[in-house]
Amino acid sequence: MVELERLLSDPSVRLVTVLGAGGMGKTRLALQAAEILAEKASQDGFAHGVFFVPLAPLQSADAIVPTVAQTLGFPFYEGGEPRQQLLDYLREKRMLLLLDNYEHLLGGADLVADILRMAPSARVLVTSRARLGVQGEQLYHLAGMDYPDWETPEDALEYTVRSSCSCRARGAPKPASSWKRTTCSTSPVFAAWWVGCRWASSWRRRGSRC
Repeated sequence: MVELERLLSDPSVRLVTVLGAGGMGKTRLALQAAEILAEKASQDGFAHGVFFVPLAPLQSADAIVPTVAQTLGFPFYEGGEPRQQLLDYLREKRMLLLLDNYEHLLGGADLVADILRMAPSARVLVTSRARLGVQGEQLYHLAGMDYPDWETPEDALEYTVRSSCSCRARGAPKPASSWKRTTCSTSPVFAAWWVGCRWASSWRRRGSRC
């Protein structure tokens, strides 16, 4: 975790892929790192937020663009190509995108390359069973962690609830509290978050639109 945080806090590292076989806990680790970064988003260079984008349900790489846009709350306008609209929107953004479960959409890895090229202040954290092969990609190899293979947020929720109860029974610290959503226009931070005990079931933004 410390090494992953270090990579994500390094402004020279634009793309980190958490790489590992199924069942290694890639999603859980990436979420923990993203939550820590979201809590100190402004000072770590993510003034526009940290966003979790679940890709496991997608059947085609063509669905990545609309899925990312929906997560960001960005509506497409008529008369323009959606991919270019998204890239234009990201151009001035200082944010971290967590793209979860990319391995079955590697044909769409060029979108990540375009984001890094068109949005110089944006960074990307990916979880995958295979590397993207994008220039500048830093690999974080994950092995030896005994976690279930989470294909959906509901899978993560079930494991998190069991783990939380187990930790409290042993007297260990409770998992991090939920990331709360506000609409305060004075806050620059958008944060993806897990809702209360449904920490692993839904993510939302924190802050104002920009």
